[in-house]
Amino acid sequence: MQSRLSLQGRLAVLVLAATAPVAAVSAWAHFALGSGFFAATLLALLSGLALAAWYGRRFVVKPTRQILGAVHRIEGGQLDARVPLLGRPARGEFARIGSAFNLMAESLQRRQHELESELGRSRSAYAVLDTVMNSMQEGVIAVDRNGRFLMTNRAAANLFPVEGAGAPPVDWVAAFGLYQPGTEALYPGEQTPLARAMHGEEGDMLVQVRNRLVPQGRLLRCNYCPLHDVNGVAGGLLVFTDVTALERAEANLLQHLREFSAMLQRTAEAAQAITRNQALGRTLQEVADQSRRVIGAHYAAIRLVAADGDATGPYWTRSASERYPAGEHPAKTEARLIVPLVNGRDEAIGELELADKYQGSFSDRDEYVAIELAQLASIAIENARLFGQVHELNAGLEARIAQRTAELVRQGRLYRTLAEQAPEVVWNTDASGTQLTFLNRAWYDLVGGTEADWIGRSGLGAIHPDDRAAVSANWRRSRDTLSTFTGIRRLRARDGSYHTMSYKGAPVFDENGEVAFWVGIDSDITELKAIEEALRTSNAELEAFSYSVSHDLRSPLGAIDGFSRALAGRLESHPDAKVQHYLSRIQAGVGRMEQLIEALLGLSRVAREPLHPETVDLAALARESLEALQAAEPGRSVATHVADGLLVQGDARLLRILVENLLGNAWKFTSKAPEPCIEVGRDEADGSYFVRDNGVGFEMAYAGKLFSAFQRLHTEAEFPGTGIGLATVRRIVSRHRGRVWAESAPGQGTTIRFTLAG
Repeated sequence: MQSRLSLQGRLAVLVLAATAPVAAVSAWAHFALGSGFFAATLLALLSGLALAAWYGRRFVVKPTRQILGAVHRIEGGQLDARVPLLGRPARGEFARIGSAFNLMAESLQRRQHELESELGRSRSAYAVLDTVMNSMQEGVIAVDRNGRFLMTNRAAANLFPVEGAGAPPVDWVAAFGLYQPGTEALYPGEQTPLARAMHGEEGDMLVQVRNRLVPQGRLLRCNYCPLHDVNGVAGGLLVFTDVTALERAEANLLQHLREFSAMLQRTAEAAQAITRNQALGRTLQEVADQSRRVIGAHYAAIRLVAADGDATGPYWTRSASERYPAGEHPAKTEARLIVPLVNGRDEAIGELELADKYQGSFSDRDEYVAIELAQLASIAIENARLFGQVHELNAGLEARIAQRTAELVRQGRLYRTLAEQAPEVVWNTDASGTQLTFLNRAWYDLVGGTEADWIGRSGLGAIHPDDRAAVSANWRRSRDTLSTFTGIRRLRARDGSYHTMSYKGAPVFDENGEVAFWVGIDSDITELKAIEEALRTSNAELEAFSYSVSHDLRSPLGAIDGFSRALAGRLESHPDAKVQHYLSRIQAGVGRMEQLIEALLGLSRVAREPLHPETVDLAALARESLEALQAAEPGRSVATHVADGLLVQGDARLLRILVENLLGNAWKFTSKAPEPCIEVGRDEADGSYFVRDNGVGFEMAYAGKLFSAFQRLHTEAEFPGTGIGLATVRRIVSRHRGRVWAESAPGQGTTIRFTLAG
């Protein structure tokens, strides 16, 4: 039976064993003296006692103290403590105990060093994670089920008071200032992102945050999901993205629409002001003043050429801000806008010039409004000249008025004809927006019917029943805000089919600022929608065709391969060496075709199979791929570096194919480099991921061909391959709503960069 005594217990037994002879001799001497036996015997016994005591101190007590001292130093944390063995081989119980103790101490010391090294690596990895987290623009907060903070980053600390241990989920609304967007109302506690994550939900929502750190408030999009352990939901992970700038951009767009609406209103007011004047001079001045006011420019001028029979010669008038005193003209460097003035007979009668806009440069919108003003000015000028002629010439007054009236009627008919001939549907309603007052010919060509069927009605009967509620709600919002409204709706054509229309409407105001009527345009986008659907169908059919052809090609290839091998067996002893050469060429071609078919099938699968998004570690995929490449070519020595923390959202299977193709190319094209090197990482500047090598490289002039199927920049003899790999990479990146591009130079290697939107 083996002893189970501890180290200290065994030492105690040895001490007792060493001192037992001394006690026995002492007892026997006492007996001899008491009985009167021989003095010589007593002397011998005393000498043996002294020798035993000396032996016990030297060979028992001293080693025992040394071992116990080393034990105490080890217990005090001195793992380098050892039992001195004096260089002698381990003989005897104490020597074996000391040797075993020293082996144990060395093992403990090595284990301590290993733990310290592992702790150092853990601290380094934590530092990298901390750097990545605090470099993110998104705020990240992870909490346990009790609301205690497990992890936060610098972006989150700039938005929320995350110092301390945290707060229960029910207290987050008040502590963090979580408001419903566009209101002053706090979110109910059970509707906050954290509460939803605690209930096992995941998703995203908009949150208006206003607290002592962001008193002005920020609009954030919060992505939330639960954290799980073996017991279920263990906490929540929240990622906050600041979308305040996007909200401001939308506000700027709304402001732009309001400005355009205001410009239209000013244009309507200008039209009334211009047409009120009868004298030519006042009309010209009104045109210049109103044009400058409507467009928003420091300078406007009207120039008229002399009309037939007009003895007063050409006319010129100007309107300018205080920037241009009387007589001054804007420098040629100032931006200017010039539109012609044309009378009812399509004759040029002058021009309208605008220069030095208040803000920015002249836009297409400004040009459109200026043309409309020029048309109004042309009519007003013609009218003013007419009134002048009436005042100057009394004779034939009624005839002249009739002539000018006919010209105005002609002009009105011209404008109506233009509206009638427009390819888009043009419509007007009354101020209430409930009754149509005008429909052009495009409406009747599309929908059918007559004016009696539509004028004075709402027109909702022509709209698809499923679209009527949305169209009505859209118009009510526009009516309440007096703004332009747009959207997509379906109109029933005369043949019973429905056409998809893009519509846009806007109010027109009278001189009192009230809505006079509504104008709108419907553009038929049915063909565009059909083209989009046809493209989708064509792509699907092309993928199916590629897949089918790839499968159908395998059967004859198998037959060619089988018969060529059978023929090779029959002709194995044929005297003509070229026969075997030809057969080997046939079999090599079959193998090459099999590779191309497999590549086509892989490309087809990439395009057809559904995505399964999840968190994927590109660094882990890259290391696995490099290990497989090294195992396939153990004789090659390639320096590799893969950055840590390359986490993305995407389909794990497709991303593995992407990484394997990119690293396979890098491995192949560095085969002739003296010191091959491959690097995988992420560019913090633009957020792109990259695979970089120092291989053969290529001319950037051919970069456009790189990601197309069967496009190769090197011959098969130089670098074998199918020419499908990078086409597959582009397809995978495209399915993840990203982009891929290359940077290279001959002899200087290649860098393939890509982005992933998830």
